[in-house]
Amino acid sequence: MIRKIFFIWAALLSFLIAAQALAANPGKAQIVAVAATGGTTATVTFTKPASNGGSPIVGYYVMSFPEGGIGALRQSGSGTLQVTGLSPETTYTFKVKTTNQMGGSSLSDASASVTTPRQPGTPKIAAATATSATTATVAFTAPTFDGGLPITQYTATSSPGGITGTVAQAGSGTITVAGLTPSTAYTFTVTATNAAGTSFSSGPSESITTNGPPGAPAIGAATATSATTANVAFTAPASNGGSPITQYTATSNPGGITGTVTQAGAGTITVSGLTAGTVYTFKVTATNALGTSVASEASASVTPKGPPGAPAIGAATATSAWTATVAFTAPASNGGSPITHYTATSNPGGITGTLAQEGSGTITVTGLTAGTGYTFKVTATNAAGTSVMSQATASVKTALFGVGSTGPGGGKVFYASTTGFSCGPDLTSTCNYLEVAPSDAPVSPWCSNSTWETKAGSRGLAIGVGFQNTLKMLDGDCTKSAAIVARSYAGGGLSDWHLPSVYELQALNRTQNELGFLPGKDHDHHYWSSSKLSDRSAYTVNTFGGSGGFGADDLKAWHPVRPIRAF
Repeated sequence: MIRKIFFIWAALLSFLIAAQALAANPGKAQIVAVAATGGTTATVTFTKPASNGGSPIVGYYVMSFPEGGIGALRQSGSGTLQVTGLSPETTYTFKVKTTNQMGGSSLSDASASVTTPRQPGTPKIAAATATSATTATVAFTAPTFDGGLPITQYTATSSPGGITGTVAQAGSGTITVAGLTPSTAYTFTVTATNAAGTSFSSGPSESITTNGPPGAPAIGAATATSATTANVAFTAPASNGGSPITQYTATSNPGGITGTVTQAGAGTITVSGLTAGTVYTFKVTATNALGTSVASEASASVTPKGPPGAPAIGAATATSAWTATVAFTAPASNGGSPITHYTATSNPGGITGTLAQEGSGTITVTGLTAGTGYTFKVTATNAAGTSVMSQATASVKTALFGVGSTGPGGGKVFYASTTGFSCGPDLTSTCNYLEVAPSDAPVSPWCSNSTWETKAGSRGLAIGVGFQNTLKMLDGDCTKSAAIVARSYAGGGLSDWHLPSVYELQALNRTQNELGFLPGKDHDHHYWSSSKLSDRSAYTVNTFGGSGGFGADDLKAWHPVRPIRAF
């Protein structure tokens, strides 16, 4: 059995040795075509060898002469090898080697020679043109040498930014570059590309500036033309941004009040709605289809002049039967010119009073009608004119009687109060007026008796207490008395005439010229008052020359008496 196995193995080994002796290297492939496909590449087309050497072909290798290019292809049949690693503008031949499992064939016969191409020559730059705020076109001329392969593309590149645009063609033309920045200066270069590579860049184009908003206008003079308007002059900017300017706008500071003019060149803008007396400057912008420029420098300041603003009204106060005072506050704006005077005007009647000053104050209006209700409005005036009227005051009523008016008792009113004062026998009534008899009563002592005494209580001094004082004088034991003389007067059929208190007598003295009051001619014009100074003396008032000085005299002394009454 062992001997049988040995003979089998020996027979198999002999077969294998014989089979190996029959296998060999493959034959040579045959190159049928060669082509340069780029500056560093080529293709080699071949047919497989007639013999595979008894073993399947596993691949082909190509070699360049001169050396440098290589390529391989793993297949058994005919085909085309891609060769890389060549040098541009170099002449090459190629040989192919075939391999099987036993090894490689000898090199094929050399191919025909080919020369590798190179990148194109440099294009020539032409004009660059801004076509919008973000685009430009760049014209170029094709290079005289295409590198041995057709040019397939041109590329324009911006500076700054390195923004590119391309056009796929072989000859001269124009490239559009998009994505630029508005109002920016650019130059451009152009390159040409073929299958071998890209050319050197052309020289730069002339600088262009993309379209955008205009430049800033140059400001001119600002001129106030009325209380609420001004004209603002300007000069057009050096650049319109590549698009015609359609409008200019002037803007005030303060207030942001604007005026516009629709035109392309220099001019003047009117700004309305300004406030008189306010100091303004102005700036101007230019606008085109692509936007609005930055603002110009500010103009010199101007102040529109006009009438002042309306004063703020205060309180009106009736001060007599025919007078009132009207308080006001000066307006916030004087209209750009100093206020010279204020005028208060009544309603009804249109009666006016003026006050020549610039600031707040109070105006007196005279010539009103007694017992009439009035409201008042105030205006302010400067060199440019008169303001609108203020709001109206609350209504006030003048006194029914005024100083100099004829009173109910036929005398003359010498004291008038719009607020009133206490009066009457016990001071529980309210009166507004005092009237005086038209002539003196008989001269009399203040009190004539044996004891120099009267009852206490007739010492009041104030306006309104004369009647109470007089009644208390009558409670005394005087046989002759100024109180009796005064109470005896019954002008107008009224029974409340009395001797005036010292303050009432002073008020009468102050109006003697206005009333035509003629003081008595004796005792140095000292009139008795109802105001007692001490147990032995009483106050008098010297009416000579309107002095109104206090005096005092013995109760038994004789002085003129002038009755009065309150109502």
